Amino acid sequence: MNELLGYLLLNHNVPGFKSPIRQVAMALTLIKGPHVDQWVRDMTTWLRGLDPLNDNVPRVWDYFTDEFERKFVDSTKTQQSRQQLEKLRFRFPDVDQYIADFEDLANLSSYTMGNDKTINLFLKGFENARDILSGILAPPVPVTYYAIKERAVSVTKSRQLINAIQWNAPGGFNTFRPPNRPFFQRQDRPKGQGQYTQRQYNSTNAPPWLNNTPVPMDTSARTRAPPNRWNNQGRDGQRGRGNQRTYGNVAQTNDPPPRRKGPCFKCGKEGHFTRDCRSTRINAANYMDFDDDLSQMQEPLTPENILDNAIRMFDTLPTNQKDAFIQKYEGGQEDFAEA
Repeated sequence: MNELLGYLLLNHNVPGFKSPIRQVAMALTLIKGPHVDQWVRDMTTWLRGLDPLNDNVPRVWDYFTDEFERKFVDSTKTQQSRQQLEKLRFRFPDVDQYIADFEDLANLSSYTMGNDKTINLFLKGFENARDILSGILAPPVPVTYYAIKERAVSVTKSRQLINAIQWNAPGGFNTFRPPNRPFFQRQDRPKGQGQYTQRQYNSTNAPPWLNNTPVPMDTSARTRAPPNRWNNQGRDGQRGRGNQRTYGNVAQTNDPPPRRKGPCFKCGKEGHFTRDCRSTRINAANYMDFDDDLSQMQEPLTPENILDNAIRMFDTLPTNQKDAFIQKYEGGQEDFAEA
């Protein structure tokens, strides 16, 4: 029936194609098969009984389409569509696909888009994604179906970006820059003209802001334990005294070697620890390798306020730029650009 209507619309300027009796006759020639032959013969008999001049009215085509749907259209299709609509659920992050499926089933179910029942069914599909549902119903609460649909798209894309950032970040939010570091990187300067490079820290020269962050172990020669000074004698100069043990011709001791003091994190000099440092000057090289003045350091940033600011800015972007951000972190985007 859809193909026939398209064909008649394409040839509406052809003489005779606007006649309802001729349109019905053309449709009957396309309905073939042993299960429909009797119905076609009955409709042909009815059509031949019409007056070509007085009965050639649009009501003839309407009567034919009503009889066709009553005979061949599935009477349970509407009920089946409503049952599918009751079971339809949103699957993150396919919000565009969910909206398309919901609207198709709502039309097949003869539901009016925008009434209270349709809105409740739409929100019911998010019962498995409570965080998305909470974002949709956050104040100010949208009241129309189209406002709710737009809010659902925006909240889902924001959550998609958050997940993409977290999944691509080793150790959670550890990929965010540490406190006192700016967001920008001066990559437009050629090397040798003031461009800084990120310093490689290890277990010896790591600054305090890298606490609780894995760093490489320092394997340089200056951090190795000194040779055992008591290989053959104890501390009192006599073999076998104290904690010394003798294995064959080699004497060993359980006493730990003297602790070697590394460079001070405050002044950079060796021979004492930071807690014993008497210097009032902070060695900035141990904390940052930027050529900026220390007085211009920004306020410490934490993963929490970084994420809040990023999401707040992300919500102000248009849909195409949101998809670009999501594609950057996740490596893909949805098939539907607009809901």
